[in-house]
Amino acid sequence: EEYEKERQSMDLSTWKVLERLENEFRASVRNTAIHRDLLNKQCENSTGDRIVQCKDVRESYYMFDCEECSYCYDCGDTKSSMDAYEPYHGELQYETHGCNLGYNLYGCSNSYECNNTYVSEYCFSCTDCFGCFGLRRKKHCILNRQYSKEEYETLVPQIIESMRRSGAWGEFFPTHLSPFAYNETVAQEYFPLTKDEVLRRGWTWRDDTHEIPTVERTIATKQLPDGIDDIPDDIVNWAIECEVTQRPFRIIKQELDFYRQMNLPIPRLHPDERHKRRMALRNPRKLWNRTCSECMKSIPTTYSPDRMEKVYCEECYLKEVY
Repeated sequence: EEYEKERQSMDLSTWKVLERLENEFRASVRNTAIHRDLLNKQCENSTGDRIVQCKDVRESYYMFDCEECSYCYDCGDTKSSMDAYEPYHGELQYETHGCNLGYNLYGCSNSYECNNTYVSEYCFSCTDCFGCFGLRRKKHCILNRQYSKEEYETLVPQIIESMRRSGAWGEFFPTHLSPFAYNETVAQEYFPLTKDEVLRRGWTWRDDTHEIPTVERTIATKQLPDGIDDIPDDIVNWAIECEVTQRPFRIIKQELDFYRQMNLPIPRLHPDERHKRRMALRNPRKLWNRTCSECMKSIPTTYSPDRMEKVYCEECYLKEVY
């Protein structure tokens, strides 16, 4: 009853109240709460964060039921793999992305149910293919061309040797092949770099553009009514200028209906800025050494030493909780 009474007293329909509550949460709850160093469960000889029921996993994140994996992310039931991203039920994968049910793959992306396949993309149910794209149920193909088993087994070692000499073998697809700039990809979310750092590495960068939508008017966020009840229907014909980036954005009718249904205020930030801030709430895929805030012993954790949160080792955390 007390909880419901307190919750009802919070009028979340206005932006000022929502902003104040968020600031109070950060100051009085998030920064004063006790945080566990790593969220790992039932793991053996493993390092990383958010890994469950894993054995011999090194420097990996968001893993479950995996064994003998290194530098992997978001894997399930994967074994003996390295530098793999999002494989499920895979084995012997290296430098792969999204290759479910794959065995013995190198340099492949979004290829499902493939075996003994190398530097290929969007191939499905293929075996013994090299440098292929978009194939289904094929075998002994190189660059999407069909070969006999004997020809394939003769040519592939020659290609690999040539790639070794050029330094291409053992690497994922080079960055210059990406159709997107670095800061347009999720790489910027998890491994953020400045524009100068990206350009120094020879990669591409795309500056944000203030695309002006075709609307009746553009207004600054300070001109918006504070509460959702005062927002007019024709806001869907306006552009709102983000209070942080000054980039204009629009509210569509379905979005407005949702805010009214949930009794929430209109956002003041561009969707890209909102996404950026949500991602910042996640701890990075990186381990630091810092001391337990209780017993002061050294612990590996995804909370960097310069952060203000109280971080406990597993033993101290469990004592505190139980």
